[in-house]
Amino acid sequence: MGSLTAQQEKFAWLVAQLHTGAEAYRRAYNCKDGTPWARQEASRLLADPAIAATVAELKADLKARHKSVLDALVNFHFGVLTFDPTEIAHYRRGACQHCYGDDHQKQWRLPDYVEAVRTAERTGKPLPDIAGGFGYDMTKEPVDDCPKCDGAGVGYQWIADSRKLSEAAKAGFISVKESRNSVEVTVADKQKAADALSALFGLSKATINLNTTAVDAAVKFAPGVDPNDAARTYSDMIGNC
Repeated sequence: MGSLTAQQEKFAWLVAQLHTGAEAYRRAYNCKDGTPWARQEASRLLADPAIAATVAELKADLKARHKSVLDALVNFHFGVLTFDPTEIAHYRRGACQHCYGDDHQKQWRLPDYVEAVRTAERTGKPLPDIAGGFGYDMTKEPVDDCPKCDGAGVGYQWIADSRKLSEAAKAGFISVKESRNSVEVTVADKQKAADALSALFGLSKATINLNTTAVDAAVKFAPGVDPNDAARTYSDMIGNC
C-alpha cells in the first residue's frame, strides 16, 4: 500500500469493507452524494493493479479477523452453554465432629479447642472434654455408623479456587461476593448463551430448540474438546435439532 496515495488507500479500505465502488469513491474523495462520475472513477481506480491488489489483501485480512472473532465468540458461548456449575460451587456433606473421634467422642481442631478453653476460663465453666482427640477434618466423608449424625454428616458450601477452573467453567464464572455471613457466587446464564449462539449461526427460535436433552448431549462431549472442534460439533448439533 506504500505506492498509493492517502485517498487511494482510503478508497481501497472502503471497498474492502463491502462498500460499493461509487460509495467508496465519494467517501474517499469527499464528493457529494449523487456525483455522476463516481461510478466511472471507481471503476478506473479498481482497474489499477496496485489498488486491486490492496483491496484483495485487505479483504483477506478482514475475512481472517472476522473468522477469528467469530470463533472466539462461539467458543466462549459454547463454554457457557456446557460448563458444569457444580465445578464452581456446590453443597457438600462432610464428617461431623464425632465421626472420627475416639469412641465417637467429640473431635477437635486445635484452634477451636484453644478458643473453647479460653471461653471456659472466662466464663468459669469446665474445660472442654478432649476424649475424642484432635485432628477434626470436616472435608472427610461421614462415617456411616456414627452415632451422632447417623452417617449424614454436616453440610457446608464449597467454592472452587477460580484460578483453577476449567476453560469452560471460567467462561461460566462471573463473580464472587463475600460478606460476613455468606458467599454469593454468580454464574453465566446458559439460556442467554444459547440465544447468542443461535444469533451467531443465524438461527431463530423457529429453527432451533435447545432443550434439556440437547444441552445434556453437549455436556458429554465438551470436556477436553478442542475449542475449534467444539464450535464445529455445536454447529453440527444444532443443524440436526
